[in-house]
Amino acid sequence: MYLFFPAVLVMAIELKPFNVLLSSKPFAFLGKLSLYIFLFHFPVQLVIKIIEMAYDLDIDYGSPLVWLIYCGLVFVVSMLARRLDLYILNKKVIL
Repeated sequence: MYLFFPAVLVMAIELKPFNVLLSSKPFAFLGKLSLYIFLFHFPVQLVIKIIEMAYDLDIDYGSPLVWLIYCGLVFVVSMLARRLDLYILNKKVIL
């Protein structure tokens, strides 16, 4: 397990197809959002848990559907946060 991440780095540097894959637009886009994903994934989890407790729901956190909804919410919140951040910094908004 501990050799997985260094292996990915070596493959990204040494193997041309792997380098091209990681340089593609979707991965570059995720790289731009990575800070915001990191910052907002836990607050989104808290909001989901607060809603579950407030409405006495029984959410199955092992369900793939719940996981996809969670990932979608994190992605949308991260995109909005990035746009707001760039707007506040008076930079060109690209998304």
